Amino acid sequence: FKDFFFADQLGSLVLFLVCLQYTICYYSYDAWRPEGEEQCWNVNTVLSPILSFLPAWWRFLQCLRRYRDSQYKDRVHVHNAIKYSLTMLVTLFSGLDANIKVPHVTFFSP
Repeated sequence: FKDFFFADQLGSLVLFLVCLQYTICYYSYDAWRPEGEEQCWNVNTVLSPILSFLPAWWRFLQCLRRYRDSQYKDRVHVHNAIKYSLTMLVTLFSGLDANIKVPHVTFFSP
């Protein structure tokens, strides 16, 4: 029970962990640098997707383990594993979008 509870709490705290990572980086490095030489936004585009991906990965593995522990009978765990795999895909593509600059096709002109 405690493993699943801890993973649920981590999943709920993803935004807090990302903001905490940036805050620690800012106050330990960028606050003391001249304006225009900030580095935390560059680090943030790498660490934020990783911090967002890990709780979903752990929950995905836990769902697969619970499915195996139920001797492959309780399919609700498979549905939850699919939910967390989609979360990982969204995190992966948003991280790639932040790090790889490609011209996008837009349908609306600003």
